Amino acid sequence: MSTLILICSVFEISYSSLIDVTTELEVYGGSLSAAGAGIRNAGDCVAQAAATSRFKTGTEIVCDELREAATCLSESTDKLRVAVKEYEAKDDEAMAKCLESSLVPIKTVCLALESAGAGIMKRSSLKEIGSRFVEGGISLVQ
Repeated sequence: MSTLILICSVFEISYSSLIDVTTELEVYGGSLSAAGAGIRNAGDCVAQAAATSRFKTGTEIVCDELREAATCLSESTDKLRVAVKEYEAKDDEAMAKCLESSLVPIKTVCLALESAGAGIMKRSSLKEIGSRFVEGGISLVQ
């Protein structure tokens, strides 16, 4: 459960950073905003999974929330790809590179959460499921 809390806090940091950047640059709407909303929604799903995990009967909900978080992040990477192209078209290479550098870590978390949710559903070992959470958390911190 502490790994879920760590991932929640990393999501909060990632989302807060995105809000700070877009506010400072006065960027509202568009693909970048949609990506931020998806990241926020993924964080909400992970938080719900963490809250539900304390109940013995919450396994299915935890799986669903983790997999929904993965879906949100997958959609966010799609939006970020569009945002990269938008900033390249505006000749803002610095912002385009910054956004592009976030694609792999977010996609890695997406795959890790999906894998963890599937692992819980398949009753994989705790070590295997936990390693997915750690893998996702590490990719966000790097």
